Amino acid sequence: MKIQEFLNQKPKCVWCKVLLLVFFILIFTGSDLIVKEVVTQNLKNKPEVTVIRGFWSFHYVVNDDIGFSILRWVSNFLNTHQKWIFLVILQGVGSLVVIGFYFYSNTVKLMIPLGLIVSGALGNVIDRIIRGYVVDYVMWYYKDFIWPIFNLADVYTVIGACLLFIVVFFFSKDLDLKEKSS
Repeated sequence: MKIQEFLNQKPKCVWCKVLLLVFFILIFTGSDLIVKEVVTQNLKNKPEVTVIRGFWSFHYVVNDDIGFSILRWVSNFLNTHQKWIFLVILQGVGSLVVIGFYFYSNTVKLMIPLGLIVSGALGNVIDRIIRGYVVDYVMWYYKDFIWPIFNLADVYTVIGACLLFIVVFFFSKDLDLKEKSS
C-alpha cells in the first residue's frame, strides 16, 4: 500500500478511530510526561545544560501561563488559583474541541495531525493538573534573541498544526473540485 493510499483511507469503524487516538495519547502524551519528569528530576534547581553553545540548551522552567505568555495579563484580574482553574478549563475545552474535530474527520490524513495536537494539548493540561504548572525546558537563543522556552508537548502541537494546515490547504478534496470544473 502506498503512503497516499494509507493517508486517504477512511477508518472502517468508530472503534478504529478510538484505538488510533488512544495510541497517539499513550505514545505522545506519555512520552511528553515522562520527559518532563526526567527533566524535573535532573534539571530542577541546577544550571542549564548546553547542547550547542550560543544556540541551544536545556533549562528547567516553571510555566504558569500558556504559549508565548499570551495570557500573562490575566494575572492582573485573577489570583494564582483562579488563573490555574481558568487555564485548566481553557486547555481542557480546547482539547475536547480538537477531539471533536478528530472524530468528525473522515481520513487518516486529518486524524494524524489532530491526534498530535490532542496529544500535545493533553500533555500540557495533565502536567498543569498534576503539578499546578507546565514544565518547559528547551531553550533556543542567539545573542540577545531568546525563543520562548518550550517542551515536547508544544512540539507535538506545532507539528500537528503545521501538518493540519498543509493537509487542509494543499491536499483537500475541495481543491480537486477546481480541477474537475475546468
